Amino acid sequence: MRAPLTIEAATVWAKPYGFEPAIRPCMKCEKTLTTLIPFKSCGFVGLKSVPHECGDQYQLKVMIQANLKDREEWRKFVQNELTPALAGK
Repeated sequence: MRAPLTIEAATVWAKPYGFEPAIRPCMKCEKTLTTLIPFKSCGFVGLKSVPHECGDQYQLKVMIQANLKDREEWRKFVQNELTPALAGK
């Protein structure tokens, strides 16, 4: 079951890493963006905003360097939960 994208869920996910979700206006269109989507990539862990019409370069992200032991846990999460959720399953 997929967790809803809420500020509360994002806060709980980010807390062990020592950061919080961010709320900022898009630098191009000034739409309010909130970092709700957890991610790990290339040794970093963070939260990013839902993509919008301005494109990926304007997507809001907050991230820090990740602990390498988390990579296997993240791979399992992506394979078992995130990928099916994004596919609408």
